[in-house]
Amino acid sequence: MNKRPWLIHVLWFLGVLVSGGLGYYLGGQTVGSVLGRLYMQNRRSFQFADIAMTVTALEKADPAFSRRRDIDRLRFSLLNLAYQDGEWKCTENDRRILVRAKTWLEANPDQQLSPDSPVLDGLRICDAH
Repeated sequence: MNKRPWLIHVLWFLGVLVSGGLGYYLGGQTVGSVLGRLYMQNRRSFQFADIAMTVTALEKADPAFSRRRDIDRLRFSLLNLAYQDGEWKCTENDRRILVRAKTWLEANPDQQLSPDSPVLDGLRICDAH
């Protein structure tokens, strides 16, 4: 009996295992990287949407809404934006939202922030992106 066919089968089997393992490893990295970027993009979009909704509620000054809660939401969203990293670009809508937030904060002297506040970094995030 010739041993060569068994050697060919073993080599093919090892080739399949190596390529399958390599595909699984690299595929997991690629999928993880893409999902991570999508997650961060969605999180940024959520922060901008939250800022827009909060500023709208604060501008209306509707007593049905809790002013303190909305102010806290605005600060929290700006703070989260301040800690965003990576290469991304602000859209024109994002810039308008931040201008509205800055205008509201400046119009309400009881909400003045210290110059080194990270919330101010959130207001300036589009300058860097």
